[in-house]
Amino acid sequence: MANAIRRLSCIPEAISQAIKEEGLHVPRNERRPSLQELEDSALLFLERRKSSDSGIGNIQPDLYRKRGSIVNVTSKIKEGASAAKIQVQLDYDFQKSDFLVNLLEASLNIQLDECEFWFYLDGDQQRIESCKVIRGKAVHKETFKFPTAYEELLGKELIIELVSTQNSGSTIVKHGRCEVNLSALNPSDDLLIWIDLESIHEVENRGGEINIYLQYLPSAQRLTLSVHQANGLASYGVVPSAFVKASLTLDGKILKKRKTSVKKLTPCPIWNEVLTFEVDPRVVGKCRLELSIQDGNTGKNLGVLVLGENTGHGAKIWREALKGKPQKPRWLPLVSSPPSR
Repeated sequence: MANAIRRLSCIPEAISQAIKEEGLHVPRNERRPSLQELEDSALLFLERRKSSDSGIGNIQPDLYRKRGSIVNVTSKIKEGASAAKIQVQLDYDFQKSDFLVNLLEASLNIQLDECEFWFYLDGDQQRIESCKVIRGKAVHKETFKFPTAYEELLGKELIIELVSTQNSGSTIVKHGRCEVNLSALNPSDDLLIWIDLESIHEVENRGGEINIYLQYLPSAQRLTLSVHQANGLASYGVVPSAFVKASLTLDGKILKKRKTSVKKLTPCPIWNEVLTFEVDPRVVGKCRLELSIQDGNTGKNLGVLVLGENTGHGAKIWREALKGKPQKPRWLPLVSSPPSR
């Protein structure tokens, strides 16, 4: 569908034009159509008008797709070259300006004991949503939310990747990928989509991992970060003397900063230190906590972890902390470079 057809503002004009050109009328003794039925008819009318300009004889199977339709999304994948097949439901919440991706089913075509599906919009890899898949266990249905203006969303692609980790999470192996062109679909149509992920093999090295605990107490307006230890830190040819710098940010602006002590000459530092931040409950949900491990001798960055909504691995622990759910210290992977602002 053309982008212009999707806009609600064109519906009244389309209804009027359809009545004039196609003679739509409602007999007195029959039920008057609902507004939704009129809108659907107007959309079909507009699309027939558009298709008539594209040449006679063109087959357009999606021309009359209805809300809730099932669509197959496949790239030019050779037979046997699909790493996985998943079913997702796409929708858009106009009231909250949220793009919603619901993972419904998934099946793997390659042998992996444990892996993850990553979901993100192109150009925004700092907002990665993930779902873990364990061999022999059913995939849990999950909903991922991407706050994005609708007009901006239509110019993006939804990227879905199948990944696994090695070396205690310091190495990422990408096994499959699919790029869904959202401008070719209507993300607000509540679509059910079957997607084949094309087999790939890409390896990325991360900067080790860190063990932390996060807690938020709204009554005290206190965010508590317990930094326990890290391992597998990048060495850059010398044994690092590492410390953790934590920055609380809101809309890219740093509100407060804290840091741990320096642990000298070890790639596996143990801190067991607590960093606290005073944060208003009204804004804490919009904040991010950026952790950067740095070498106290060279000043080089050894790894970064971002906690907050739509931050990939850091999103789950952040949501659980804000909801007050009991947690245990957990290991989270570090990336080798800080996030772009």
